[in-house]
Amino acid sequence: MAKRILILSDVTLGFSVPQIHLLARSLAASLEAETLIVEPDMKGRRDFAAIEGVRVVRISTRMPPHHPVFVIEYARAARRIYREFSPDILVVLNAGLLPPLLLEAHRPAVVIYYMLESLDHQMVHGGALFYDLNRMAANQIDLVLVPERRRFYFDKSRLQWPDIPVIEVLNVSPPDPGTVEPARTGCRFLYAGTLSREGGMDFLLDERLRDLEIDVVGPIDSAEARNFVARLTAPSEGGRKRYLGLVPHSQVLRMLPRYSYRIVVWKAESLNSYFASPNKFFESIAYGVPPVCTPNPQILDIARKYHCALVAKDWGLDSFCHVMADAMWISGTSTYDQLVANCTLARQAEINWACQFEKVQAALDEVLARRSRPRAAAPQARRRPAAK
Repeated sequence: MAKRILILSDVTLGFSVPQIHLLARSLAASLEAETLIVEPDMKGRRDFAAIEGVRVVRISTRMPPHHPVFVIEYARAARRIYREFSPDILVVLNAGLLPPLLLEAHRPAVVIYYMLESLDHQMVHGGALFYDLNRMAANQIDLVLVPERRRFYFDKSRLQWPDIPVIEVLNVSPPDPGTVEPARTGCRFLYAGTLSREGGMDFLLDERLRDLEIDVVGPIDSAEARNFVARLTAPSEGGRKRYLGLVPHSQVLRMLPRYSYRIVVWKAESLNSYFASPNKFFESIAYGVPPVCTPNPQILDIARKYHCALVAKDWGLDSFCHVMADAMWISGTSTYDQLVANCTLARQAEINWACQFEKVQAALDEVLARRSRPRAAAPQARRRPAAK
């Protein structure tokens, strides 16, 4: 039975990766293990959420995450903690967190690679180094968790990885929001998350959406985002669109039931965005707020299976404007009520953490059982008969 679990993250988890908190809590409870999360202390993202049964350590660095200096500085700090903590189970989230495993003599009983980001996305920040680190660690990884299985198969082929057990863990977030009582008036849309062109922020400025009420939440961390917010909130827009700032994830979840829809856009401009598995898509379904989406493969799978979302025909602006018009048109009708009801059915059937963790638990039990089996004795070589 494992006694110590170490989870290494290169971002502050409470803002962008809430399901890791759920994984940490579930592992700690199911294995009765001392569990530690190590994450950077990111400027502007200081909101701290306590996790039952889990200790969180934040490391201050001179440079922000993804900077080349940060990668080295953070890996050194993580290596020191790894050496002192000596984990039985190690969970890493990307290549930049593999050096402690590669450099230290201690070998955990189980190494889980929660590959949240695609190889392409990792290499944007780490280049060929991150490709090499992924290759070097392949034989030490016991279980891979991925949010989108089709994206992983591309990456596995490029990395020439062996057949490591892989589990698709949908990016569900809230453990169970319980009975959500909508407080919706009129038809208002929420766009919360990354403010980027790849995430469709430029779509919101189209003249055809001028009369729609849209609230925007997210970090202004680029010149592109600042320009977008300035245009979105300009007096010429008529005051129907609002920028509400950067708010903690917990507050976004409290806000969700006020809205009729949530906008979920990832343009098919890269392998990473094409095979998107958006947290916000699954959060919206869990809270009974139908998403208005682009047709990324996993989104399309869920929408077709449960009829709980409105999906554009393609990734173009025209299709997005059409599906937004459809959303406006059915708001307040029995068709909309059925969409909300179908969100509840999807949450009960699959879009919940208990369902996702069952898959992880089964795979982890198998790995631990395999580790505990005694190895068969090597066959003894037959002795040659003595020469006459």
